[in-house]
Amino acid sequence: MKKREKIVIFFAVIAVLYGCYNFFTASTSSTVTDVSKTDLGASKKLVNDLVSKVLKNELNVRELYTIAQAGKDWTGNPFMKIKDEIKKVTKFDKTESSTPVDNLAYYGFVETGHGKLAIIGGREYEEGDTLASGKYCLKKIFKHKVVVSVKGQKDLILPLMATNKGN
Repeated sequence: MKKREKIVIFFAVIAVLYGCYNFFTASTSSTVTDVSKTDLGASKKLVNDLVSKVLKNELNVRELYTIAQAGKDWTGNPFMKIKDEIKKVTKFDKTESSTPVDNLAYYGFVETGHGKLAIIGGREYEEGDTLASGKYCLKKIFKHKVVVSVKGQKDLILPLMATNKGN
């Protein structure tokens, strides 16, 4: 046998011997303990102290902030990271586009083996599809934006909307 195997067997034998010792020497009366009235009184005192601290607002700043933020709605998705380039391009295009975009919002992106799908205004579209209003055509789909062409005008860039609906 190798040295490592001897060490493993040695520790296994010690574990078995300790288990046998515990099993045969332990008495049944020592495992069952009665809860006295003093123990019950001490636990009630502990619970009452904790409740009184909470009711007195003896919470630290971090706990108070967490409680205050728990009921608020998200203003944006904290897990989504959008590159600065996309923000700059979308701001630039929004200021130059003079046409109102009626209910066009890019909510999602799905890439399958057959192609890409964009969810705009609650409907799914592929590249080249005409949008529901009929005035717009989906030109290009990216993860964080879509390019929509408008007849006779500049292309619109719709950024991915950050929502917490359905979460």
